[in-house]
Amino acid sequence: MNFELLKTEIINQVSQTNSMFAQTLEDELTYISSEFPEIQNRLWEKFIIFLNLQGKDLRYGLDCLNKKLEDIFDEELNFFRTGKYSHSSFDEVNKAVYNSPKVMEYHTVGLIMLEILTSMNYKKLQFLIESVQGLKSNISRYLEIGGGHGMYLWEAEKVLSKSVVFDLVDISQTSIDIAKLFLQEISSINYYHQDIFSFSSPIRYDFISMCEILEHLENPNELLIKAKTLLNPNGRIFITVPINNPAIDHIYLFNSVEEIRSLLHQNSLTIISEKCVPLYNNISISEAEKRKMPIDYFALAKTLD
Repeated sequence: MNFELLKTEIINQVSQTNSMFAQTLEDELTYISSEFPEIQNRLWEKFIIFLNLQGKDLRYGLDCLNKKLEDIFDEELNFFRTGKYSHSSFDEVNKAVYNSPKVMEYHTVGLIMLEILTSMNYKKLQFLIESVQGLKSNISRYLEIGGGHGMYLWEAEKVLSKSVVFDLVDISQTSIDIAKLFLQEISSINYYHQDIFSFSSPIRYDFISMCEILEHLENPNELLIKAKTLLNPNGRIFITVPINNPAIDHIYLFNSVEEIRSLLHQNSLTIISEKCVPLYNNISISEAEKRKMPIDYFALAKTLD
């Protein structure tokens, strides 16, 4: 794949509808190409295959991205004006987003494309890859809560033994359908279209991944309690959480890194490793928190010994 031609095409297309984002995008893609060339190449190849399987092309992906960006800018405007997310209840979001195939389709496909174009996501993926690599000899059952598009599981599967069994749970049938297509070459995945709180398993998991899930709940504490009932006593939980990052399906507002650490500690989870990444690379975490700017928090945790 000639990524330089692809990059030029994407920037040209985006600049027609959003010139400000196009400039940011050019800087991001230059940085990603320099720091994460292997992950970038395989994600683009995977995304093009994913589109082709649906009889779609890059234009469709860009259309979904533009709709996704419109939602983000509307949510950011409201957040800067009110200091709150637009939605405060899960029922609200479930009706407006998760149970709407039309919305979920452009939202999820647009999210895939946005994550391929954003350096913050590569740092998140690298953190997951390194976490799984360090534990691969101890992982035989892997649970993805809120699997969404399937990108994180796809990366983890590349590292783990072919004997590992994956379970993916998601409340949206549209997300399940998209994940099945994105992960179509992996046969060892069981898909569950289910609310995680009604999900049960006869076995416990060695690794539970919750990427960008806690902020979708009215009470994130309840999900950590549930996850611990599914975790092997020696297992690990991988989480990523956005801070001050409004979206059409975000409910719970985390204001600082310390809020997330406290939540984990309250649930008797020990942080093994963690990383905090501001959306804008030229400011510190403390400055981002003070100015209510987006931060991504990643952590690998375990239950207290």
